[in-house]
Amino acid sequence: SGNISSSGAGSFTGTLFALGNVDFDGDLDVDGTTNLDVVDIDGTVDVNRAATFNSDGHASGDFIVQSVNNTKNIFSDATADTVGINTTSPSASLDITGDLRVSSHITASGNISSSGTTRTKLLRIPQDDTGVGGSLFFGSAHDGNNGRIYDDGTNLILSYNDSDIIKIHDINTRLEVFGTTVLRDDVNLGNSLTDKITIAGHITASGNISGSLTSTINVG
Repeated sequence: SGNISSSGAGSFTGTLFALGNVDFDGDLDVDGTTNLDVVDIDGTVDVNRAATFNSDGHASGDFIVQSVNNTKNIFSDATADTVGINTTSPSASLDITGDLRVSSHITASGNISSSGTTRTKLLRIPQDDTGVGGSLFFGSAHDGNNGRIYDDGTNLILSYNDSDIIKIHDINTRLEVFGTTVLRDDVNLGNSLTDKITIAGHITASGNISGSLTSTINVG
């Protein structure tokens, strides 16, 4: 019913029950399992093996890591099954308030959406198993009803509302334009016999259309 005080080392071979507070000025070395409801540690914790928090799955068993300027630097919401960084109300599996810096790759099997400006030095969209590349969509939908750039395995195609507008890098036709083409400036063709423009629709130009004697312009 009183206090237990020891200035030296203490050893217990059985079970130790403490109904009140237990204060340690030195180190606490536990070789077995320790079940603690509330722990307040002012010093350093060194865990040499696995550590499990909230193993019983209590709804109030949130895990919190504080920093110098943030009381919720890392917050694990036990009820919502979410983890927040710099936020106490994470709305996704991992919710980060602030910047995210990644020095290696980001691999996503789903969509990557951004409500702000996205900057990148290199954007690579690999081909799938059939040799067809992925798509880069513009707009809120991902069904082709907006602007889209995609690789069909042979060509790089710009489409809009699921209709191809410009096709680039065909073997025989370097640039293929579908529909009416409006040119706001001069069109100059080179001097090679292989230089040509083939257009299946109309050409409307407010400037000049010029070519050398060896150039070919096919319309219609």
